[in-house]
Amino acid sequence: MKIIVPLTIRRKLLSMILFFICVPFLILGKLWYDQSMRLMEQNAVNTGMQAVRQISGGLDSYMEGLENLTLPFLTHHLTQKFIKLTPLDEYYRFSVTRQIQEDLFPALNAGRKDIHNTIMTNTHQISASNLGAAYSLERSQAYLQLSPAHGRFGIEGISRVHGVPVISVYRLIASTLNFQPAGVLMLDLNLSEITRIVSNFKYEEDDASAPVSIVDTSHRYVYHPDQQQWGEPIPATLSQRLDGSYEGYFFEEIRGVQTLTVYYRSTATGWTTLSYYPIREMTALLIQQRNISVIVGLSLIGLALLLVGGYSMTLTRALLRLKNHMNRAENGDLTSRADDRRNDELGSLNRSFNKMLTRIQQQNEVIYMKQLQEKELQIQQKDSRLLAMQSQINPHFLYNSLEIINSYAILEGNTSISKMTASLARLFRYNSQDGTAVVSLEEELQHITTYLSIQKERYSELKTVLEAEPNDLMQVKVPRFTLQPLVENAFKHGYDKPMLPPSYLAITGRVVENHYCVHITDHGHGMSPEKMDSLNQQFEKASSSDSSRLAHASIGLWNVHSRIVLHFGSPYGLRFIQSSKEGTTVELRLPMNKQLYYVPEGC
Repeated sequence: MKIIVPLTIRRKLLSMILFFICVPFLILGKLWYDQSMRLMEQNAVNTGMQAVRQISGGLDSYMEGLENLTLPFLTHHLTQKFIKLTPLDEYYRFSVTRQIQEDLFPALNAGRKDIHNTIMTNTHQISASNLGAAYSLERSQAYLQLSPAHGRFGIEGISRVHGVPVISVYRLIASTLNFQPAGVLMLDLNLSEITRIVSNFKYEEDDASAPVSIVDTSHRYVYHPDQQQWGEPIPATLSQRLDGSYEGYFFEEIRGVQTLTVYYRSTATGWTTLSYYPIREMTALLIQQRNISVIVGLSLIGLALLLVGGYSMTLTRALLRLKNHMNRAENGDLTSRADDRRNDELGSLNRSFNKMLTRIQQQNEVIYMKQLQEKELQIQQKDSRLLAMQSQINPHFLYNSLEIINSYAILEGNTSISKMTASLARLFRYNSQDGTAVVSLEEELQHITTYLSIQKERYSELKTVLEAEPNDLMQVKVPRFTLQPLVENAFKHGYDKPMLPPSYLAITGRVVENHYCVHITDHGHGMSPEKMDSLNQQFEKASSSDSSRLAHASIGLWNVHSRIVLHFGSPYGLRFIQSSKEGTTVELRLPMNKQLYYVPEGC
């Protein structure tokens, strides 16, 4: 059988740190490093692409400037004379060639340090050059053969003229008469201007190996950081990669260093500009930051483990102590108290636990007293029922006897006896019903009206008043036999004992906020203020946790008050409003329905 050991809080905390801090930290660190590398590579590609495009644009502008520079000289009168020369015009050829070398070429080369040599030749193999006619004729013949295939303006790759590396460009010379090509103008350019253009876009000024090179259409280096490579063919692997597209990038190893190479080919010159970015230099700072972040992160995790481990030990010890107190309380020891001297959440938890035990003790005492009160009320109700049973007469015998008396009274024409007999029958019939039932206040007032009609037959001077809104009476519930004991108490203590003739009795009802007040008022002899206050205090005690019987109240008043409290709860019940020699007013507070129990102070 496999036994599962529950994890402690300390182990859970350590597990959460490992799985929710360490592992995500490592994963996020790896993702951050990879994403940073990709972003840096992309940034390097974008930067390199922008640089090679700018360099290529500078070279295009340079060549376009040369093309614009030579345009006026193509239509010059000396140029037009030169293209018409033939080998037969020896003297005239010498004169025109000399004027071109002395006047036209210096004007073309004025202020241009990049023009190394200027050559002009026509279709009749007549040449003029700054460096001599023989050299000029040899080179011009080659350009005359290339020019028809390459257009009116062309750029040739790097070559060496008297040991100087030059770039050669040419312009076709057309006759102004028939606009047909009749010669060519060639410029041998040194690399000073190209070097200046490239130097403005160097990746690092102090780097011995400048990361920019230029390749012509024949895949030879026009420009390279190493001048020994000028005019040399590029590696075969590089040549294959440059044949694929006009722009792009790739990674390669140059002199043992992993390098990012970005290239762009100009559509104007056909030259490809390349820029080199050493990966090691790009990622050196990133790798350093990564190593520092890993060291700091591991140190923080180790410190967190130590702090959390130590704190978890104090936490678990405090929780174990609280658990022991809870076990004692569970076994019935409500006197156990936890340490409430801490100022953190555990201290607040311990204080809440102590308050809870205190409240449980108080509630137990209240429940115990409530149970005692309910038991006493039940015993008192049983006593009341026993007294009622002892005073009962056989209902059928009594009703039959009252019917016979009523019949004789009617035969004799005595209406007073007939009315009293009928009222007495209704009174006994109402009294014979279940005394524990709850009826409407309307039904209870009908019963008390019958009772007062008998009393009025006895006391002709008695004036009775019943004031209540009929619509409210059906909304008020009251235990059966609630009003009769109060009315009888008024006759007994207000009129009979002081031997006063009953003169006035009023029953008024009205709604006060969410409850209903019934006032029973007589003009008999009342009680002293001290006794009235004593009775009211005992009524209030009977409504609360004090279940002792009223010391000075009659059993009728006690039963009425206790039955109301038992049915509806506090603060409903009896209360004396006023009592003096001029009369007494007792107040009966009732709910509008059984669900409503709150009543503000006073009616």
